[in-house]
Amino acid sequence: MTDDMKRQNLRPTEISRPFAIGIIPARFDSTRLPGKLLKDLAGQSVLERTWHRAQKASLIDRVVIAAGDKKIADAARQFGADVVEVFEDVPSGSDRIYRALAKLYPDVDKPDIVVNIQGDEPFLSPETVDEAVRKLTEDSGAGVATAITPISELEEFTDPAAVKVVTDGVDHAMYFSRSPIPYGWRAGAEGAFRHIGLYVYRTEALELFVRNDPCWQEILEKLEQLRLLNLGVKIAVILVYEWGMGIDTQGDLDKARALIEQDF
Repeated sequence: MTDDMKRQNLRPTEISRPFAIGIIPARFDSTRLPGKLLKDLAGQSVLERTWHRAQKASLIDRVVIAAGDKKIADAARQFGADVVEVFEDVPSGSDRIYRALAKLYPDVDKPDIVVNIQGDEPFLSPETVDEAVRKLTEDSGAGVATAITPISELEEFTDPAAVKVVTDGVDHAMYFSRSPIPYGWRAGAEGAFRHIGLYVYRTEALELFVRNDPCWQEILEKLEQLRLLNLGVKIAVILVYEWGMGIDTQGDLDKARALIEQDF
């Protein structure tokens, strides 16, 4: 998409495939690592590195940062990002990207596909994003696509912070949980998968999500994707083996800095 198209909020008519927009919901506040998105990583912030990685995805036509506050908006504009201000309080990142979408496309057709990209993923794989977009495009019965990766260690399997997912035989998610599922799995065996927090929505599926209240499973597990399953939305999955890392703690930040320094 050209800069002129971005400024005018137009859909590029020359693209025959579905028009996909990547939105990065970003807030300054963070419980475990305050201000983590603006922390320095070898001369660039966590958010800036994530934005650069997202722009490398060939199947995303536009990348926008949905800024949750002025600090993020100012910083993002300073490094040249396309920014939309969504300063109001919202329940989730998915709600923030929906508000951003409404502001970006108030009077024209909205994009066909919306990619929710976490702002704390400086090692985001553009190839994984493209594969997820492609999966949703090809799977007409699915409303959302996401990524999963195999679990091999018992410590990860039992960690509530590692969200597990059980899939069916046709690459659709059956259930997500913070509990160790499937029951009976043993370290080193196949069949246990961790969910990676990348969501590729059909726009109508995103609209369905935000217009409905959390279901009881979502409230118990604290996992918003369960609302989609409860509403009958099929979630297609892709299997990946390298997914980088998110920045949630000071330890994560230190590890990320060390990884970047190794590349210099």
